[in-house]
Amino acid sequence: MPVRHRKILAIGLGSFEFHIVDEFLSPGGLEVDRFPSVAGALELLDTLTLDALLVNFPLEEMPLEDFLRTLRRPGHTSRNTPVVLMTREEFRASAEEFIDNGISRVVALDTDAETLLEAVMGVIFVAPRRMVSFPAQFRLENAEPDGTVPCRVRNSSMSGALLETEQRPAKGSRLYFRFEMPGANRPVVGIGEVVRHTSRQEEIGGVGIRFLSFAGNSKTIYESYLQSRQD
Repeated sequence: MPVRHRKILAIGLGSFEFHIVDEFLSPGGLEVDRFPSVAGALELLDTLTLDALLVNFPLEEMPLEDFLRTLRRPGHTSRNTPVVLMTREEFRASAEEFIDNGISRVVALDTDAETLLEAVMGVIFVAPRRMVSFPAQFRLENAEPDGTVPCRVRNSSMSGALLETEQRPAKGSRLYFRFEMPGANRPVVGIGEVVRHTSRQEEIGGVGIRFLSFAGNSKTIYESYLQSRQD
């Protein structure tokens, strides 16, 4: 059933791109407005709360880092509003560097309606990311059985996690993970994909992964653990 009264702001998109976005998202019950000025959008966003932002990448007026630094600063009204970047294929790799570092998803400017709607709905309804710290380990898909790497999970949601590690597997690498959460009666295991490396400016060094699948009832165990961290 379509979800009503969900408000999206498109920032930095041209009128043609915005027309396509609006045409794609409106049938899903999403109200989309456009604000072509990035600086003006930041001022507006400090006065109201929206459900998600669609942001063109790269921005013309300022580096994305500056936009996110202002948007995510403590006290900003829209600090926790999820951001989806829209970009051309040539910029996709650069855009994905910001996944879990201020933005939630990256989609192509020429994407289809279903993919765009899924991305926006996904960030609106995804469980909030939780700051955590517990031991874990991973092994690359093509590594030897003894190639397990110890690490720590430092933040996570049901879509992915940040692993604190000195290892830097290439983006796109698949890995098997094993999480040892405190209080859980068994470890959580599954398969993930490396989507980004942390930058030097971040306090925690490591890699961001998105979950591809969970083994057995690991997903249920992990959902329960994250739910218990809400408070």
